[in-house]
Amino acid sequence: MTAGLAVAVAIIATIVVAVAVGIFVFVTTPEVAGRAASRSSQAVQAASVCAAVIGGAITLWLSNIRRDHDRSQLAMERRRLDDQRFGQAVSMLKEEGDAARIGAIEMLRDLATLEPDRTQAVLDILGAVIRIPAVVRTRTRVARPRARNRDDIVQEAALRAMRRLLPPADDAGDTVYTVDLSGADVEDLDFRGVRLRIRANGTRFHGAVTLVGATIESDSSFSDATFYKAAWFDEARFVDRSWFARTAFEGVASFNGTTWGRELRFDDARCHGDLKMAGMRNLGQPVVAQLSGLNVGGDLVMKDSRVFGAITLGGASIAGVVDLSSVQVVGGVQLAGATCGKDVVLDHAEIGATVKASGASVGGTVSLCDAVLSAVSLTDTRSGPSMVDRSRARMTGRLHMRPGVSLKGELAQDSGERVRG
Repeated sequence: MTAGLAVAVAIIATIVVAVAVGIFVFVTTPEVAGRAASRSSQAVQAASVCAAVIGGAITLWLSNIRRDHDRSQLAMERRRLDDQRFGQAVSMLKEEGDAARIGAIEMLRDLATLEPDRTQAVLDILGAVIRIPAVVRTRTRVARPRARNRDDIVQEAALRAMRRLLPPADDAGDTVYTVDLSGADVEDLDFRGVRLRIRANGTRFHGAVTLVGATIESDSSFSDATFYKAAWFDEARFVDRSWFARTAFEGVASFNGTTWGRELRFDDARCHGDLKMAGMRNLGQPVVAQLSGLNVGGDLVMKDSRVFGAITLGGASIAGVVDLSSVQVVGGVQLAGATCGKDVVLDHAEIGATVKASGASVGGTVSLCDAVLSAVSLTDTRSGPSMVDRSRARMTGRLHMRPGVSLKGELAQDSGERVRG
């Protein structure tokens, strides 16, 4: 129904109701002697009052319709202007001048802040700005690539805008925003305390990376990435699976206090120094730690971590100490084919299945002090360990060792028997 037709219907309805009320009052009002005009005057008055009330109500209704229409028109006009601003900002990103491009980034951020439904589109555009190498355009519009400037203020502005658009780590909303930096050269990245899904496959991080306290959603991946400086993931929360396969850490790599939802994968990853993973936790179900082929130039520190379904270090190479003290593992610990340059420490650990080291090389001592274990098999190691310290350990199964390995301490409880292969 159009507005004009609605007004006409409302006027006719008002007249009909007013006449009906007047007739009703005239018919039902008793006639008084000497006051013949009393019935007709009362009927007219009643009809007038009724018409006035209905007319006022209709006026308010029409005013509300008009206001809603004006709001709708204003929203449409605002959307049209925002669409123009969005297109203008995207066009400005193609400019050569840094000032114009930074202005475009700020414009996009403001639009996404005002209209949250644009946020993912803006994040995608900003990710493209970071991923695509800058070009130098000639007057003939021929573009040739130049080396990425690692101090590029445009990239800094884009990363800063991204962080401002991302919700806090404790956000419980249904919308999960994705940041795609795959294949990019990134200087400093500071996404601490935010919630996001990040894809950084093959990304080269030339500066410090900080995701301390962040919530990293499922299907996030840093596979084949290179961290040339410090990588701080302390207290981060990884939801479901996350991948660090074939990732290279040239600086500090810290995952202390992180929480994992389902599986952490560091297959064939490489760490120049220590890999710090102490105090890790799970989100409800036992987490599988896949560290096969991991190469660590220093110590692998996983102490006080719980609860794991299994820890797999098959084929790993750890130059320093493997510290698994006080870990809780529902399944077993696999060290098959691993190379451990120094000690393997399982003090106070609680491991539900066998600790296997078939084909492993242990350069120092295997320490089982105060551990609660099912069984330990060290019979098929390539070399070492030099000694096994079982002081006060509780073992429900057997301790298998190769000949020539010295034994220290007494078991608190040993229901099996020591076997020298």
